[in-house]
Amino acid sequence: MSLRIALLTGLVVGLVGACAVVPVRSTPGPPPTWTYVDPHGRPRAFGGGVCPLQGRHTHGWPPAPASDFVDDDGAWRDTRRIVSFPGPHRLGARRCAIPTLHQHALSDG
Repeated sequence: MSLRIALLTGLVVGLVGACAVVPVRSTPGPPPTWTYVDPHGRPRAFGGGVCPLQGRHTHGWPPAPASDFVDDDGAWRDTRRIVSFPGPHRLGARRCAIPTLHQHALSDG
């Protein structure tokens, strides 16, 4: 019986020790945004391709890959070349199947 009590006590102490108090916000804040300047690549997880907007604008995704962006007075500027393609084409080891005019941000490396 004492072994059972010891094991149960250890389990309870372990579970209580793993708990933490986390503040809960009564109203959630807005989703994060990132400011960009001029056309830039869009992460594949957010549709891929290129955002064609000129000037400063915001999106709900971070610059990716981060190494291809530089901070330009508080906005992210894509350092890659923006290249247009009329339809399907090879893109490195892959093949892009977009059937219409579209763009990609290409690294020179």
